Amino acid sequence: MALVNLYDSVIKFPGQTEKSNNMAYLTYITRNAGSIIEYAGRTCYRSFNNIKTDSYKTFISGIVKSGHESVIEHSNLVYVILKPNNKDIHNDSNTINRYLINVMMYNGLLRLSENQAFYTISGNMRMFKDLIREYVKIKALNNKNNPILEDILNSFYTLPEYFFIDMINSGILDKAKFKLNPRIVDSSNATNSRVLNEYVTIVNIDNFSFKVKGFTVNKNGDSQAHRISIPPAVLKRHNRMTVVINAPRYITHQIVRHRLASYSQASQRYCLEGGLNVYVPEDVKANPAANATANMLFNNALQSYSSLIDMGIKKEDARAVLTNAQMSTLVMTATLEEFDHFTNVRADKAAQNFIRDMIAIPIKNFLDKYYAEQLRHNGGDKDTGSVERKEKYQRKQQSKIKASNKNYHNNGKKHQGNNKGGNKPNNKQGNKPRKPGNSQGGKNYHKKPNK
Repeated sequence: MALVNLYDSVIKFPGQTEKSNNMAYLTYITRNAGSIIEYAGRTCYRSFNNIKTDSYKTFISGIVKSGHESVIEHSNLVYVILKPNNKDIHNDSNTINRYLINVMMYNGLLRLSENQAFYTISGNMRMFKDLIREYVKIKALNNKNNPILEDILNSFYTLPEYFFIDMINSGILDKAKFKLNPRIVDSSNATNSRVLNEYVTIVNIDNFSFKVKGFTVNKNGDSQAHRISIPPAVLKRHNRMTVVINAPRYITHQIVRHRLASYSQASQRYCLEGGLNVYVPEDVKANPAANATANMLFNNALQSYSSLIDMGIKKEDARAVLTNAQMSTLVMTATLEEFDHFTNVRADKAAQNFIRDMIAIPIKNFLDKYYAEQLRHNGGDKDTGSVERKEKYQRKQQSKIKASNKNYHNNGKKHQGNNKGGNKPNNKQGNKPRKPGNSQGGKNYHKKPNK
């Protein structure tokens, strides 16, 4: 942890050096991103038996070389862009905003939020690689540097080299600059895998939170500890979760309609569908005639599929005869903000039974408990996103004190010199002494006793 001056504060950010003049800092990367990416990729080919210790390194290197980067979307990187302090004339707010506009123009899928002292940008590995590719192209045309993008580009050298084999081969990155001991995981802890039911497993949930400790220096030179925090609603925008879903294809077709997410699904082009692995809806099971009809269709479809394979038909064409009830495995990664939207839509009573009861509601229940635990751990609303709220409260209190002092001063002037005979106030200006009984001076301030 190193120190950086912000306004009149000293705030600690992970990954900084004390002499660094960077504007952008990589502060978080998904814990075990390599193994999560390999699992997602192996899901496509059902090649889980090939997973070995550190096998994700060669696996990721291979898919990056081939240009199939969709699986590296199962990751999360969070950058902090520091705002200029009061004495920084080279990086004023307008300049920072212009740089940020360029960042979002080059890749609008990134998630952006603003805090009192810094901006936060997050996205998956593929987003940031695409961002730098676009920046390098534009830079070659206009020869203009963007310090934020330069810092993001240089941060790649602190990450494992196998993510960037293609960018090294194309000359965007220099192989010699990569560190021997790259940064793989963030120091924050992520939750372990958790099986919700036979259809849903939570593989990873990011635990990025900015409870940044700092010290405000007052006029007397004294330092007072405080915390700069990001509200829970904003943290949902920057934290991602990865889940593995086992469901029939007519359900996975609905899930992938949620486009602000990344997916890897078992491929029927490459994987042989062997055995009767189908889902029979409960209402079909409950009807003997319907159940018999459905099972006859499922068996006929599988037999037809096997016959086509035996005839030499490719799997990608033979799959045409399979039904939508065929079970499939889907790996889904999205922000918690997007998962909230997903569960709100799919847990609705109008949603299909399976996606609602077996997937959406279990995920929603898990997240509700997770959010409650995070609030308890972080001190609840007292500590979340509180800098702006505290400053607003302090300003309000100071205004009240000033107003009170002003009124006291004015009243003192009115009373001065008119109380020579004692403490009786001067009533020439119409200031009547308040009668006892009611501090508001209402009509019932003094009632006569009943006779």
